[in-house]
Amino acid sequence: MDTEYNNQTIEYINQSNLNEGWKITYKHSIILLNNITKENLSYIIDNVYVTFLTELKSKKLRRNKKAKYMRCWQTLMNTNNNYRSHQIICNAVRQLHYTS
Repeated sequence: MDTEYNNQTIEYINQSNLNEGWKITYKHSIILLNNITKENLSYIIDNVYVTFLTELKSKKLRRNKKAKYMRCWQTLMNTNNNYRSHQIICNAVRQLHYTS
C-alpha cells in the first residue's frame, strides 16, 4: 500500500513540475507576443529565453529536451538563429504562444 502511495506522490510531483514549466513558458510567450511588432525582436527573444532558463533553474525544473516545453523553445531559438525574415520569426513566436 505504501508503494502505491509513493508512486502516486511521485507522479503528482512530476505533473506539478511539468505544469509549472508550461506556466513559465506561457508567461514568457506573452512577453514575446507583446513585443512581436518591434524591429529588435531577435534580441528580445534571446533575452527572454535567458530569463526563461534562469526561472526554470531557480525553481529546479527540467531544462533538458525530454520536456516538451524545452523542445518548443528550442524550435523558436533555431528559427531565430537561422532565419532573418521578421515574418518567419513572428510566426515562430505565435506558434510558441499557441503551444503553451
